[in-house]
Amino acid sequence: MSGKDGINNKILIVDDDKSIREILADYLSILGYKIFRAENGKKAIKILSRENISCALIDMMMPVMSGIELIDYINENFPLISFIVISGITEIDIVKSALRKGAYDYLIKPIDIIELDITVKRAIEREKLIIENIEYKENLEMRVNEQTKYIKKMVIKSINAMITTLEARDKYTKGHSKRVSYYSVSLGKGLNLNKNTIEQLRIASLLHDIGKIGVRDDILSKKGPLTVKEMCIIQKHPVIGEKILSNFINNEDILMGVKHHHEHYNGNGYPDGLKNDNIPYFSRIINICDSFDAMTSDRPYRKSFIIDKALKDIYNKRYIQYDPYMADVFIALLKNGKITFKY
Repeated sequence: MSGKDGINNKILIVDDDKSIREILADYLSILGYKIFRAENGKKAIKILSRENISCALIDMMMPVMSGIELIDYINENFPLISFIVISGITEIDIVKSALRKGAYDYLIKPIDIIELDITVKRAIEREKLIIENIEYKENLEMRVNEQTKYIKKMVIKSINAMITTLEARDKYTKGHSKRVSYYSVSLGKGLNLNKNTIEQLRIASLLHDIGKIGVRDDILSKKGPLTVKEMCIIQKHPVIGEKILSNFINNEDILMGVKHHHEHYNGNGYPDGLKNDNIPYFSRIINICDSFDAMTSDRPYRKSFIIDKALKDIYNKRYIQYDPYMADVFIALLKNGKITFKY
């Protein structure tokens, strides 16, 4: 890419030898580049601070500020600039040092003008490619963020659609998922969970009963006690829920929170009879909140408990059904007004 064709054709020549500066400047000007000259590193820095230089030709042996020192400054402050080392035949060790610091290439004095033309063109092309790569990555990151937002929006729509479908089948549990999610998030905050974990808990608790989509209507809405066979069927809903969600949610905490929300602290729950801290953290939270909402809401087989009776039941079943610490925190939050009763 010549100076005439380039987006940025500004070249800085830094050399304490005026005759070399002028020879290089005259030749590169003919090629269409805009030339800036500096007799030492400090004057070069002033030019760099005000001009959008694309390529710098830097002599290694200069007074005031050496070529290596100028290179260090450029690397720290102008990392996109391609720089080419100008040196004498006896300065090979210094050239090697410059190359290790990122010099694009080097030219040995006396400089061959054909070699100069080719080297400068390639150096500027390198800068252009670097800028294009940065812009590509920035655009790619923007597109990924937009796609992520879109996917999240679609997931939320899917979640809401599934909850609507579930609640349409069972009028007695209308609003149950949202209430359990509210209680769970409130308890999570009381347990000092971070923002990201709270969001995962919100999704898990909102979807904890989604597996009931796979349970027959006559069992979900049965007014009398369930038979052993019917109980076995309904107890499959956490596993069904985990399988449904695994198709579009790739988060183990959410999936396990759904699958094990009916495990009991003493190991007598389902589906796997997990015990104590082996029960996933989200599941222990959802278990308390799910039970509280179930007790304080009308069901086809009974009227709701009053709040105090429900809290007493939770308290009495610490170490049996519920994580004792979480149960105590939940009760305290509700009594202190940090959790508002939903109905």
